[in-house]
Amino acid sequence: MIIIKLSPEQYLSMQKHLEEASSVGKNDMAKEAMRKAIRETAKGLKEKLYAETKKEYTIKRFKKSSIRVLNPTKRLLRAILEVEGEPLGLRGSYKNRKNGKRKGASAMVKAGGQVRELILSSGGRGYKAFVTTVKNVAKDGTVSEHTGIFQRVPGKKMRAHPEKEAIRQLYGPARSKAAESTYREKLEPGMQSELSYHLHRHINEVVYGRR
Repeated sequence: MIIIKLSPEQYLSMQKHLEEASSVGKNDMAKEAMRKAIRETAKGLKEKLYAETKKEYTIKRFKKSSIRVLNPTKRLLRAILEVEGEPLGLRGSYKNRKNGKRKGASAMVKAGGQVRELILSSGGRGYKAFVTTVKNVAKDGTVSEHTGIFQRVPGKKMRAHPEKEAIRQLYGPARSKAAESTYREKLEPGMQSELSYHLHRHINEVVYGRR
């Protein structure tokens, strides 16, 4: 979750403008101008967040519609950007390659890196990842199939086949995690400057009749 709101310094800067707006009967208009500034900042941030996340990660299942904006209200002078979604299986969600005769399955989550073989070392053994299809049985008895990248779990046995080690699916970051990391690293430093620009532009238009 990403919150866009005025910093303490911005509140102090806006206080003078609000007082001037009140003196000419434009207090409500000035507050609406502040909400409009936050809405515009949130709208622009959504576009940048989508573009930068796609640039930073090899994520496939991520759309602009994955980012939801909750705009400011009369009571709450802030906007929230939410990205929903559970952790994503590497297969079909991030750049990956299936296993071969000698190499295990491989994947690359962050863009600009290398597709690396997925191996877990434990007890002197190397557990290579592999692509397989498993069956899922719902509570109502419905059977479905799911293909993903899996890996053996050292020391844990399968219930149906105790002679074999259990398997677990490998996941990459959830959409929300990828987006939030991108925001912190790439966009957060310039967010308050962007908000200040929109604040002063709209407040000047209301109070002084100019942008």
